[in-house]
Amino acid sequence: MTDPAPAVPRKSRRRRSSKASPSPRGKPSQVPPALAAAASAALALFLALHHPLSPALALLGCAALGGLAFWRPLPALALLPVLLPAIDLMPWTGWLTFEEFDIAVLAVAAGAYARRLLERPEARPAGGATALKGLLITGYAAALLVSLLRGFADAGGLVWGWWQGYQESMNSLRLLKPYFLACLVLPLWTGALRAQPQRSARAFALGMAGGLGVVALLLLWERWANTGLGNFSSDYRTTALFWEMHVGGAALDGFLALTMPFAVRELLRAHSARRWFAAALIVLIGAYGCLTTFSRDVYIGVPAALITMTALAAQQRTRSPASAGTAATTPWLATILVWLLFAGAVAWTFPSGGYRVMLALLGAVPWVLAAPARLRSLWFGSASSAPAPRAAAAVLGAGGVAALLLTLAALALPKGPYLVYALVWSACALAAMVLRRRPARALAIGYGAALVALIGLVPTVAGYWGGAAARTQALPAAAVLALLAAWGCASRRPRWPDALRWQGTQTAALVVVGLVGGVLLGGSYMDDRFASGREDLHTRLVHWQHGVGLMNGGSDWFFGKGLGRYPANRFVSGYVEDEVGDYRLGGAGADRHLALSGGKHMLGWGEMLRLSQRVDAFEGPVTVRARVGADAPVTLQFELCRKHLLYDNGSCRVASARVVASAGQTQAIELQLTGPGLDHGDWFAPNFIVFSVAVADSGRAARIAELSATDARGRELLENRDFSAGMSRWFFSSDKYHLPWHMKNLFLHLLLEQGAIGLGLFLALLAGAFWRLAAGRARDHELAPPLAGALVGFVVVGLFDSLLDVPRVAFLAYLLMLVALSLAPARPGVAARAP
Repeated sequence: MTDPAPAVPRKSRRRRSSKASPSPRGKPSQVPPALAAAASAALALFLALHHPLSPALALLGCAALGGLAFWRPLPALALLPVLLPAIDLMPWTGWLTFEEFDIAVLAVAAGAYARRLLERPEARPAGGATALKGLLITGYAAALLVSLLRGFADAGGLVWGWWQGYQESMNSLRLLKPYFLACLVLPLWTGALRAQPQRSARAFALGMAGGLGVVALLLLWERWANTGLGNFSSDYRTTALFWEMHVGGAALDGFLALTMPFAVRELLRAHSARRWFAAALIVLIGAYGCLTTFSRDVYIGVPAALITMTALAAQQRTRSPASAGTAATTPWLATILVWLLFAGAVAWTFPSGGYRVMLALLGAVPWVLAAPARLRSLWFGSASSAPAPRAAAAVLGAGGVAALLLTLAALALPKGPYLVYALVWSACALAAMVLRRRPARALAIGYGAALVALIGLVPTVAGYWGGAAARTQALPAAAVLALLAAWGCASRRPRWPDALRWQGTQTAALVVVGLVGGVLLGGSYMDDRFASGREDLHTRLVHWQHGVGLMNGGSDWFFGKGLGRYPANRFVSGYVEDEVGDYRLGGAGADRHLALSGGKHMLGWGEMLRLSQRVDAFEGPVTVRARVGADAPVTLQFELCRKHLLYDNGSCRVASARVVASAGQTQAIELQLTGPGLDHGDWFAPNFIVFSVAVADSGRAARIAELSATDARGRELLENRDFSAGMSRWFFSSDKYHLPWHMKNLFLHLLLEQGAIGLGLFLALLAGAFWRLAAGRARDHELAPPLAGALVGFVVVGLFDSLLDVPRVAFLAYLLMLVALSLAPARPGVAARAP
């Protein structure tokens, strides 16, 4: 016998068997979350207390977001991308360095980190940081800090100010904050993704898709209010509420590239009809927004993002154990065939039939795709039965007679073709819904006849709008739809899935195809953009050469000119076209004034630098009074326009005043702005009415001590008329003269401002994130395909614009990169699904 094993004390056994015991490194310290919560709360309160419009409301919003984050950290984190495109009041606050979104991020971080202090240290998942990841993140942070100091030095030292512009020292701080805000939020997301992987991944994706949804609504509002939804000939390019585009840039483009993959993911993964419809609506309006940017980089970047996402999702499915041995579920042949046929039909009929024939074709598509599932039983009663030609003859005969009779009836009624088409479409929809629940032979014949009649009405709709030529051109397109339906029905095996989800997704995709056709064929502006591509590329190459030419000496090449210093260095480049207008607050007390200058380049309507304020509706003529000084004669131009940000919609009142030289003195000027009536338009899509003043003489300047604008009733339209509240309520813009403000290339922008070291570290971060998503340990994570697609789209858009000089977009891009770099491997056994 062997001696029994020595007894182990109960306490010792419990310690050894405990699964919740901390790692050898010991319990996570409570100090970092406490410091993060305290610092975030202090900074949020500091910014809120200095808010130019309402510190009380800013504090209330700060408290609400902080309380939400403390109560429910995950929804609060997911809310940030949703709020990002909407909560910025730059045209009203006059802030450039700080914005309301900074307060929101800090408030959410403060609440979420405070919540961590209440959790047991063992309950917080380990961060999973690797030495390489930590080195990349801290290395890039160090490079940014070096660039910050160099930016301050290049500006002559840090001078704190709430109202500084892009040529002053605070612009360096403005471009530093996005990365550090992203780093502040990163541990909260990585912790959530490790503690609750599926729930957190869903929240992350929904937040990104929700951000696109907010932008989609804003785009519809802007287009409706300024151009109309179907006007593709105007050179108006949408900006949503990305006020950073007041000097051009691609803030909206970058945001669309970052968020569109997540919205498409939600469309493909929706579990319920409600979620599917919401995602489809977001994707469709988002696609409309992409097209109405009229940006060629978006036209390349967003498809590149979606292709990347689709390819990585397909690779995930091939590696998934759940998909082993199963056939592919995506009918690529049918999908591509439907897309190509519809695109060809739109291209063939749109020049003569316009949107109406395109909508008629599109309206028939859902019922063409649904036809095989409803009509196959007429052709094949069972798997072994022969085709039934009588049923086919009944469908075609009844449908043909119905189409003829309905066409005659339609031509006899006012707007008859549209009304009859809508009635037949409704009949198809009703029959399809009933057949799905209660198959019946007679009803199936009725559905087929209604579908034939609906297709037959397409040429009638075209002819009613475009005449005989449009009707003739619509005949082949209708025949293509009929042949597609016949091809789908004439097989025992389905040519494409009978699932409503697949058919609905294809219909949504064809709506996007129709939108593309409308933009390319329905207006001349995009044709002009493509025609000028070679010239624009040459201009961009010269611009890049001039930008790189600003680098002086080895220190610039290694460490850069400094964060935010591109506009200031471009201003002193020696090229006249780079000397843009500027504004500076000066004086104090009774001598307070705003110095406003005009650029030395050509000053046309779109090239002037305007100082603007959004005003309420008014009545009658508006009287403008000003106290102005000037060292040399100068002409000031005053305007009242209906205007969103960069482009007026043709409704303006304009007048000019000549200011004589008066060294050290101000003079009073008075004039009237008369012209077309200006109002805010529709209540659901209001216009902004904008008062502006600009220097109309190249290289001249004026000192504006006070401005006043009163309407016929004597009401004052302007606030902060003497600039005693700094730049509050005032905002500047350059409508069409943008090159001096942006490097127009993401990587050259990094090289100029952060040098080769900063650029190299950024590329390492980007490459590490993409490698981890495409081939690394996180390649099977459900967020890997949309994250990789978003980063690819962002880089493609960044080939033609700076992007990181827009703090809100930079924050989102940095956050996606850091989350991708930190993403944990997918749990084994989780089946891969659609992207």
